[in-house]
Amino acid sequence: MITTTVTFLVSYSLDETFRFVADFRNLVHWGDRVTDANPIFFQNDYNLPIYELFYAFGPFKLKTNYETKEWKQNSRMIMETNNSFIDLRDIYTFQNSEKGTKITFTNHSKLKFPYNLLEWFFDSGIRERIYREMRQLQNCLYESGSKAPKHFQVIRI
Repeated sequence: MITTTVTFLVSYSLDETFRFVADFRNLVHWGDRVTDANPIFFQNDYNLPIYELFYAFGPFKLKTNYETKEWKQNSRMIMETNNSFIDLRDIYTFQNSEKGTKITFTNHSKLKFPYNLLEWFFDSGIRERIYREMRQLQNCLYESGSKAPKHFQVIRI
Protein backbone atom coordinates (compact mmCIF):
# COMPACT_ATOMS: atom_id res chain seq x y z
CA MET A 1 0.00 0.00 0.00
CA ILE A 2 1.19 3.50 -0.83
CA THR A 3 0.30 6.07 1.83
CA THR A 4 0.88 9.79 1.34
CA THR A 5 0.01 12.59 3.75
CA VAL A 6 0.29 16.32 3.11
CA THR A 7 -0.78 19.28 5.20
CA PHE A 8 -1.21 22.86 4.02
CA LEU A 9 -2.82 26.17 4.86
CA VAL A 10 -5.43 28.03 2.84
CA SER A 11 -6.66 31.56 3.45
CA TYR A 12 -10.39 30.77 3.24
CA SER A 13 -12.50 30.24 6.36
CA LEU A 14 -13.14 26.74 7.69
CA ASP A 15 -16.76 26.81 6.49
CA GLU A 16 -15.87 28.05 2.98
CA THR A 17 -13.00 25.56 2.69
CA PHE A 18 -15.08 22.57 3.75
CA ARG A 19 -17.95 23.59 1.48
CA PHE A 20 -15.62 23.89 -1.55
CA VAL A 21 -13.79 20.59 -0.97
CA ALA A 22 -16.94 18.64 -0.01
CA ASP A 23 -18.66 19.59 -3.26
CA PHE A 24 -16.78 17.24 -5.54
CA ARG A 25 -18.11 18.99 -8.62
CA ASN A 26 -15.21 21.36 -7.80
CA LEU A 27 -12.75 18.50 -8.33
CA VAL A 28 -12.51 19.55 -11.99
CA HIS A 29 -10.61 22.65 -10.74
CA TRP A 30 -7.95 20.77 -8.79
CA GLY A 31 -8.12 17.04 -9.60
CA ASP A 32 -5.53 15.64 -11.96
CA ARG A 33 -7.19 14.69 -15.29
CA VAL A 34 -10.70 15.01 -13.81
CA THR A 35 -12.94 16.31 -16.59
CA ASP A 36 -16.35 15.99 -14.97
CA ALA A 37 -17.88 15.18 -11.57
CA ASN A 38 -21.58 14.63 -11.06
CA PRO A 39 -23.43 13.78 -7.85
CA ILE A 40 -25.37 10.55 -7.77
CA PHE A 41 -27.87 11.32 -5.09
CA PHE A 42 -27.39 9.37 -1.89
CA GLN A 43 -27.43 5.80 -3.14
CA ASN A 44 -25.63 4.25 -0.19
CA ASP A 45 -26.74 2.93 3.20
CA TYR A 46 -25.64 6.03 5.10
CA ASN A 47 -27.39 8.63 2.96
CA LEU A 48 -24.03 10.20 2.05
CA PRO A 49 -23.15 11.56 -1.39
CA ILE A 50 -21.63 9.53 -4.19
CA TYR A 51 -19.99 11.27 -7.16
CA GLU A 52 -19.49 9.92 -10.65
CA LEU A 53 -16.05 11.07 -11.84
CA PHE A 54 -14.63 11.08 -15.35
CA TYR A 55 -10.87 11.05 -15.93
CA ALA A 56 -9.29 11.81 -19.30
CA PHE A 57 -6.27 9.87 -20.55
CA GLY A 58 -5.67 11.21 -24.03
CA PRO A 59 -8.64 10.17 -26.16
CA PHE A 60 -9.87 7.75 -23.47
CA LYS A 61 -12.17 8.47 -20.53
CA LEU A 62 -12.40 6.43 -17.36
CA LYS A 63 -15.54 6.57 -15.22
CA THR A 64 -15.48 5.78 -11.50
CA ASN A 65 -17.70 6.38 -8.49
CA TYR A 66 -16.22 8.29 -5.56
CA GLU A 67 -18.22 7.39 -2.45
CA THR A 68 -18.44 9.23 0.87
CA LYS A 69 -17.71 6.86 3.77
CA GLU A 70 -17.58 9.42 6.59
CA TRP A 71 -18.80 13.00 6.86
CA LYS A 72 -18.29 15.30 9.85
CA GLN A 73 -19.28 18.85 8.88
CA ASN A 74 -16.30 21.25 8.84
CA SER A 75 -14.06 18.56 10.32
CA ARG A 76 -13.46 15.37 8.32
CA MET A 77 -14.44 13.46 5.18
CA ILE A 78 -13.44 10.03 3.98
CA MET A 79 -13.94 9.20 0.31
CA GLU A 80 -13.28 5.89 -1.47
CA THR A 81 -13.14 4.60 -5.01
CA ASN A 82 -11.89 1.46 -6.68
CA ASN A 83 -11.46 -0.04 -10.09
CA SER A 84 -9.71 -3.07 -11.57
CA PHE A 85 -6.30 -1.38 -11.09
CA ILE A 86 -6.42 0.33 -7.68
CA ASP A 87 -8.35 0.94 -4.44
CA LEU A 88 -8.17 4.52 -3.12
CA ARG A 89 -9.11 5.91 0.28
CA ASP A 90 -8.84 9.69 0.70
CA ILE A 91 -9.07 11.27 4.15
CA TYR A 92 -9.56 15.03 4.39
CA THR A 93 -9.36 16.75 7.78
CA PHE A 94 -9.98 20.43 8.37
CA GLN A 95 -8.89 22.61 11.29
CA ASN A 96 -9.31 26.27 12.11
CA SER A 97 -6.08 28.21 12.17
CA GLU A 98 -5.42 31.78 13.19
CA LYS A 99 -4.22 32.31 9.62
CA GLY A 100 -6.98 30.49 7.71
CA THR A 101 -7.74 26.80 7.52
CA LYS A 102 -5.36 23.86 7.81
CA ILE A 103 -6.11 20.89 5.54
CA THR A 104 -4.50 17.51 6.11
CA PHE A 105 -4.96 15.05 3.28
CA THR A 106 -4.04 11.37 3.49
CA ASN A 107 -4.29 9.01 0.53
CA HIS A 108 -4.05 5.23 0.81
CA SER A 109 -3.53 3.63 -2.59
CA LYS A 110 -3.59 -0.13 -2.85
CA LEU A 111 -2.69 -1.59 -6.22
CA LYS A 112 -4.48 -4.79 -7.17
CA PHE A 113 -2.88 -7.97 -8.42
CA PRO A 114 -0.83 -8.17 -10.65
CA TYR A 115 -0.01 -4.42 -10.53
CA ASN A 116 0.92 -4.65 -6.85
CA LEU A 117 4.05 -6.54 -7.91
CA LEU A 118 5.24 -3.27 -9.49
CA GLU A 119 4.20 -0.99 -6.63
CA TRP A 120 7.74 0.37 -6.34
CA PHE A 121 7.42 1.55 -9.97
CA PHE A 122 4.07 3.33 -9.47
CA ASP A 123 4.90 4.77 -6.03
CA SER A 124 6.59 8.02 -7.12
CA GLY A 125 4.00 8.73 -9.85
CA ILE A 126 1.12 8.35 -7.41
CA ARG A 127 2.83 10.60 -4.84
CA GLU A 128 3.61 13.27 -7.45
CA ARG A 129 -0.03 13.27 -8.62
CA ILE A 130 -1.17 13.78 -5.03
CA TYR A 131 1.29 16.64 -4.44
CA ARG A 132 0.19 18.31 -7.68
CA GLU A 133 -3.52 17.98 -6.82
CA MET A 134 -3.11 19.28 -3.28
CA ARG A 135 -1.02 22.25 -4.41
CA GLN A 136 -3.71 23.06 -6.96
CA LEU A 137 -6.39 22.76 -4.25
CA GLN A 138 -4.35 25.13 -2.12
CA ASN A 139 -4.17 27.58 -5.04
CA CYS A 140 -7.96 27.39 -5.47
CA LEU A 141 -8.49 28.34 -1.82
CA TYR A 142 -5.80 30.96 -1.43
CA GLU A 143 -6.78 34.59 -1.89
CA SER A 144 -4.12 36.68 -3.59
CA GLY A 145 -2.81 39.35 -1.26
CA SER A 146 -3.60 37.23 1.78
CA LYS A 147 -1.29 37.62 4.74
CA ALA A 148 -1.63 33.91 5.56
CA PRO A 149 1.55 31.94 4.85
CA LYS A 150 1.33 29.46 2.02
CA HIS A 151 2.56 26.53 4.11
CA PHE A 152 2.75 23.14 2.34
CA GLN A 153 4.33 20.13 4.06
CA VAL A 154 4.73 16.62 2.73
CA ILE A 155 4.62 13.88 5.34
CA ARG A 156 5.59 10.45 4.02
CA ILE A 157 4.40 7.36 5.83
